[in-house]
Amino acid sequence: MLERRTDTLKPHPKNAEIYGNEQIPQDFIDSIRTKGILVPLVIKEDGTIISGHRRWRVAQLLGMQSVPVEVVHYDDELDEREAIIAYNRQREKTFEQRMAEGDELRAIEAERARRRIQEHGGTAPGRPANTCGNISTGDTGKTRDKVAAAIGLGSGRTYDKALKVWEAAKRGDETAQKAVAALNANKITINAAYKLVKRTLAEEEPRPKPVSNGPVPRLYVGRAENLDFLPDEFVDVIITSPPYNLGSEYWPMGGDGRIPRTSGVGYEDAMPEAEYQAWQLQVLKELYRVAKPGASLFYNHKVRQRGGTIIHPLDWLRSPENPWTLRQEIIWDRGSTHNHSPKLFWPHDERIYWLTKGQPVLPDRPIGMPTVWSFPGPIPGTWHPAPFPEELPRRCLEAVGRPGIVVLDPFGGSMTTCAVAQKMGYESIGVDINPEYVERARRERGWVTTSAA
Repeated sequence: MLERRTDTLKPHPKNAEIYGNEQIPQDFIDSIRTKGILVPLVIKEDGTIISGHRRWRVAQLLGMQSVPVEVVHYDDELDEREAIIAYNRQREKTFEQRMAEGDELRAIEAERARRRIQEHGGTAPGRPANTCGNISTGDTGKTRDKVAAAIGLGSGRTYDKALKVWEAAKRGDETAQKAVAALNANKITINAAYKLVKRTLAEEEPRPKPVSNGPVPRLYVGRAENLDFLPDEFVDVIITSPPYNLGSEYWPMGGDGRIPRTSGVGYEDAMPEAEYQAWQLQVLKELYRVAKPGASLFYNHKVRQRGGTIIHPLDWLRSPENPWTLRQEIIWDRGSTHNHSPKLFWPHDERIYWLTKGQPVLPDRPIGMPTVWSFPGPIPGTWHPAPFPEELPRRCLEAVGRPGIVVLDPFGGSMTTCAVAQKMGYESIGVDINPEYVERARRERGWVTTSAA
C-alpha cells in the first residue's frame, strides 16, 4: 500500500466546500486513533485529495506523519468533477446537497455533449444533423436516470418531481422552500413535497397568453416505440398516424407523383398482422410513458380489408395491454381514396381515435365539433407518400389545445403536425425513423433547429 506524508496532501476545493466546516464525530476520530486509517485516501498525482478529506483532517489532528493513499488519473476535469460526487455518494446529505450535486452532474453531461458535437462538426456522433435530442442541455432520459441514481433518488421519475420542488424553491416559492426544509429534516417524502408545490404553483401561476407563432419544432430520428430521448410525463397532446401495414401490393400512391407502393413508402409496411398489432401496442405504451397525466392522443388509422374480412383498429386499441382510455371515435370522410378494389365499396373514410391518459385536461371552452369530419386528404404529388392534411391536426389542437402545451408526433413524416402546432403557437416535437424525411422536412419548412430548445 502506498503512503504519502500528510503535510504533502491538500484538499480538493470541492471537498473543502463539502467538509471544511463539518464537525467530525468523536467515534470516527477514536476509530482512527485505535485502528489507523484502513481505507486509503484517493489522491491525484499532485496530492489533491479526491476522496478521504475527513480522514486526512483526523490524521492531522492526531499528528499522523503519513497516510495510505491510492493515486488516480483523470483524462479531463469533467471526469474529476464526476468522481468527487461518486466518492461522496455514501455520505449523508440534505435534500439541498443532493439536488446541488444533481445540478452539477447535469452540467457535466451538458458540457460533454457540447464537446462531442463540436468534435463532430455540429452533429451528435452517429446521428444526422439537427436530429440529436436534448444533448446540448444534458437533459436526456439517460442523463436523468444517471443523476437520480448518483444522488440516491432511485428512479428518474422521482428525480423529476424532486427537481420541480428544487427549482421552485430556488425561484423563491415559499411553499417549495418549506417543503425543502421538511425534506432536509426527513419529515416529508418527495412525492408529498411535489404535490404541495404542484398545487401551489397551479393556483398562483397566471395562464400564459397565446402567441401567434410558436417555437421552431424539435426534430429527431428515432422509433416511436423507443423515445428514450424524452422524459416521462413530458408531452400534453400527441397527434399521429402510424403506417397502416397495407402490404407490398403493386398499387400506386403519392410521393413525388404516383409511384408503385413497393418503392414509395420509405419504410417497412408489410409486417405479419400479429406482429404489427403487437408493435402498435408497444408504441401506445411508450407514448403513455412520455404523456403527462390528462394528455390526449389522437390516433389516426383506417379500417383495412384482408382475406375477405376487415381488420379494425379497435382490435388492438381495446386490448387490455393498451394503457390509454379510449374516449371517442371520430370518422374522417376524406371524399376520395387512392387505393380500392373493384369488388369493394370505395373506402373514403378513416378513423381518428381520441385516447386520454386518465381524465383529459381540456381548455375552458366547449369543443364544439361533431364526430364526423369532412375534408379532403393531402394533395397528390407531394414529396412524402402519405402526409397529413393540415386540417386534421388543426382540428385536434382547436379541440384540446391551450397555452403552454407540448405537441408530439412520433410518426412525423413530413412533419405536418409540427408545422400546424408552430402556426398555432405551440412547442412541438417530431420524430421519424427515416432520416431523409426528417432532414427534408427541416430544410423545406425552413426550420434551422438545434438539438434542444
